[in-house]
Amino acid sequence: MTGVEADSAIIPGDIAYIGYFDNQSFNKSNVVSVAVNAGYAHTLVFKQHWFATASLVGGAGVNYTTLKTKGTGESEASDGLQLDAIVRMSAGYNSEEYFAGVQYINFINRNNAPVTGAWQQFQSGNVRLTLAKRVKLGDKTQARVNRVESRVRGWLGVE
Repeated sequence: MTGVEADSAIIPGDIAYIGYFDNQSFNKSNVVSVAVNAGYAHTLVFKQHWFATASLVGGAGVNYTTLKTKGTGESEASDGLQLDAIVRMSAGYNSEEYFAGVQYINFINRNNAPVTGAWQQFQSGNVRLTLAKRVKLGDKTQARVNRVESRVRGWLGVE
């Protein structure tokens, strides 16, 4: 589910394309979608501690989109095709004592809209830099962690 709300029209009224989005001045959009996705990921490890990973996931499904104008209460809704993709890339260094890595993620979601010939696209992503030093737990703390992990594995049915 994706939602967008603005204090004024999401599509400005003075846009250069006459009739664009049927000249609607909606300021709220909600999208509910169900999709099936498939993808592939691959990691290359070199010189034992260095790695690079890339993955691509894509999917298609159906959506139900609602456009609303808060001021007048007008609303339009329809269902249609939904497409999405997730791109991930990372690289870094991993050892017994240290970890350093950079990761890029981008999510793109395209949905049909209740306006003829129109669609909405939402996109979000980030870049993360992680630097970490591993610490050794004391014997008592490690025993507690092991007990919690064992209980969680039991709840999940994983041994």
